[in-house]
Amino acid sequence: MTVFFTFGCRSYGDQPGQYLFLDQSISCDTEKHANYRNYAIVMILVYPVGITALYAYLLITHRAALQEEGREDNPALVKIAFLWDDYELDKWWFEIFECFKRQMLTGMLVFTAKGSHGQIVSVQSNTHARTHARTHARTHAHTLKPLSTLHRYLRPCWRSCLLELI
Repeated sequence: MTVFFTFGCRSYGDQPGQYLFLDQSISCDTEKHANYRNYAIVMILVYPVGITALYAYLLITHRAALQEEGREDNPALVKIAFLWDDYELDKWWFEIFECFKRQMLTGMLVFTAKGSHGQIVSVQSNTHARTHARTHARTHAHTLKPLSTLHRYLRPCWRSCLLELI
């Protein structure tokens, strides 16, 4: 997910222009950095978005077979067993959710301004989601529903985040 850091440009003091947050010797206002930014966009489409889309396609096209007893013996599912083997029959979709969650937890903070309210909300949401996900995964072994899961992760955090902003 390092590709997201290509977009982490910041202004420093009274200096004109923006510089890469991870390496202040790199100016974000150059044509070279613009080329790297374009390359990063393509790589985000290929890896974080593309892999998640591929996993979703593979799981959704086989969803009927994935919900049947004895799916371990189905030759059509053997090649994608790494996507569903750890989950219960009715949780065949959970790897898609996990990919999306990992992207949100690792890559999206780059797009929030340092010290902004959005960064506070993002960090607290991500921290709460990670803590809750680990605890819930240990105790309930992936018995979650997609929409209720996101709601359950974020509901307590939003209250505390809003109170901090006021």
